[in-house]
Amino acid sequence: MIQLEHKSDLIALHRAIMEAKFHDPPSNEEVLTSPILSRISNAILDDIVDIERREARSQQVDSWRRWRDVGARPEIVKLVIECARQSPHWAKMTREDKGDYIRCGLSPILAAPDELALLVDEVEKVRG
Repeated sequence: MIQLEHKSDLIALHRAIMEAKFHDPPSNEEVLTSPILSRISNAILDDIVDIERREARSQQVDSWRRWRDVGARPEIVKLVIECARQSPHWAKMTREDKGDYIRCGLSPILAAPDELALLVDEVEKVRG
């Protein structure tokens, strides 16, 4: 496994994943909603925040926390909802699977369970 310990390497990888997942228009549902990319992107940001915390950079830690808040990322929410609206898989998913789909699509942006439920409802509404 690759070990990335330098913050600059982690940030470069974070930016590459963000570009792959969230370019507009999204061209690949599998990339946007991939569970493995979700885990990797969350782990990368967790590692960046841990480095900032070890360096006693509390303002940067707070900045990353705010950056990851779903309410601060309407452009990403819009892309994920549009992808779900067009997904041929959506209608066959359970409500739990739909929440996971949205969670993976948003990552590394974080949403609480109630926020995920509202986003699932929003997709259901736009799908008709």
